[in-house]
Amino acid sequence: MTGSVFVKFQEIDGGLKFMEINVVEKACQDLKINQRELAELIGVSTNTVSGWRNGKRAIPKWGYRILELVKLEKEHYQLTDTIKRYKI
Repeated sequence: MTGSVFVKFQEIDGGLKFMEINVVEKACQDLKINQRELAELIGVSTNTVSGWRNGKRAIPKWGYRILELVKLEKEHYQLTDTIKRYKI
């Protein structure tokens, strides 16, 4: 596992725990889309997303930011739909 494709999270729960997570795979799972759809959504080539996923290409800062924004946008629309449905 190399490059910036993997992020380590630190948890303190009676000790230290580290988890390695593939950022691209996690984004695709969270958004329920595949790599091609993710590439189209954020305006990059499928080769770029594939390179990020397999560690051959480092994810730039803007890449991390746009992945977070895309996830936040989805959460916003889900919340908006819930509010409309229940007329909150």
